[in-house]
Amino acid sequence: VYPSADGHLAIICNHEGHWQGLLRAMDREDLLSDPTLDSMAKRVARIDEVDGFVSAWTRALPKQQAFERLLAHRVPSAP
Repeated sequence: VYPSADGHLAIICNHEGHWQGLLRAMDREDLLSDPTLDSMAKRVARIDEVDGFVSAWTRALPKQQAFERLLAHRVPSAP
């Protein structure tokens, strides 16, 4: 669950497709080729960093806008 500009938003990334969709929704395609984030295990090992950049993105948007972007990229989420 991440903070938004007007509340909170739940995001679930339990497979690579969700992760890739999240990065695209956040306009962070640069991270798609980051070898330090190319597996669930590596992302879990760096969870504080990952949560930090996801939170920075969600915090800047109203929850409905973030939800709609995530939905467009097929990322399970809910305001």
